[in-house]
Amino acid sequence: MRGTYNGRRFLNFEDRVMEDLLNFNHISSDWATGTFDYFLDASQINRAVRVNQQYARSLGWHPYLDQIAYLIGLDRTPNWDELAEAVAYWQLEQGLDPDGIIGPNTWTQMQMALGLRPSSPSPASVPASTKLSPSISRSGSGVHITDRVGSKTVSFHVYAQIPGLEERIQATLRNLRRLPPEHLSVIDPIFIVNCFPRARAKCTGGGYLRPQEVKRWLGRKSITGVPDEDIQTYVLSQPNSGIIGISRTAFSKKSVMETQFTVFHELAHSVAYHLGGLLPPGATVSHFRGVTYPHPSVDEYAAEAYARFILVPQRICRVGHIPIGETNATCSQRLINVLMRSPAFRNIPRNWRPPN
Repeated sequence: MRGTYNGRRFLNFEDRVMEDLLNFNHISSDWATGTFDYFLDASQINRAVRVNQQYARSLGWHPYLDQIAYLIGLDRTPNWDELAEAVAYWQLEQGLDPDGIIGPNTWTQMQMALGLRPSSPSPASVPASTKLSPSISRSGSGVHITDRVGSKTVSFHVYAQIPGLEERIQATLRNLRRLPPEHLSVIDPIFIVNCFPRARAKCTGGGYLRPQEVKRWLGRKSITGVPDEDIQTYVLSQPNSGIIGISRTAFSKKSVMETQFTVFHELAHSVAYHLGGLLPPGATVSHFRGVTYPHPSVDEYAAEAYARFILVPQRICRVGHIPIGETNATCSQRLINVLMRSPAFRNIPRNWRPPN
């Protein structure tokens, strides 16, 4: 028998299911450190891994593995064992047989949750004519990409070598269409750089520069890769414009969806700045129970909740962090309610949800 649950070792699978049905929200996991409290036993995991590897090909869901990972509450692409465990928890919550296998019934349910029709082609088979067609120009130091998303011209300024750049830009453009139009209209230029100029250069994650902070990047080309003339042309010459900064490391992650979470976290700060904030009056970190962030800042927790709301509205709360007494559905709805009471959502209908 693998693992423990709430300090107890289970005798059989039926005991585990009954205990989970009674105490589902006590599940604990920590994907960052590689620990997980197992729900399936060793033989069930082995069977799920074997069958999933077959279904990944025959049902064609493997190209969507990143989207599936985030749907079931994971923040990175899992290995086969981890996938089976997380799928079993998700199945239990959805009223499906919790066997950890993405078979026909589970895949159909996931497709509906992800906004995919069961007959949708895999990404590799989508005709090239359906791809987005951004405008691309080059300067001596960078690549400048613009495209229209609704009535908004979105701009990316790339000063680092990024593998699969087109795929990542197109994923970002597609997800930007999920924003409320009012939010989309205020997002600042996105700069993809090697490092951020701080007391010590920061070369991971992202960061948002408010308009009054943009000049901090002047004279820092050796760190960011961005020449002063580009900051002047693309930011300072635009009224009240900040910078959504994404590091090369963050934008190059193997999981494109993980990249999207970084982008939309920093984008949330842009929305918050221009529209009065993502915090309702009196909000604290405790209002955002269900999401986590390395720094105990209520603004960062709000940005994390916002990013998850836009990208995975059915799974805003993370596996292992759902408060006792709540399900993922009630936890996610609570966080949506908190965001909806913020100034940034003042003019957004309470029933608004990101489109599929």
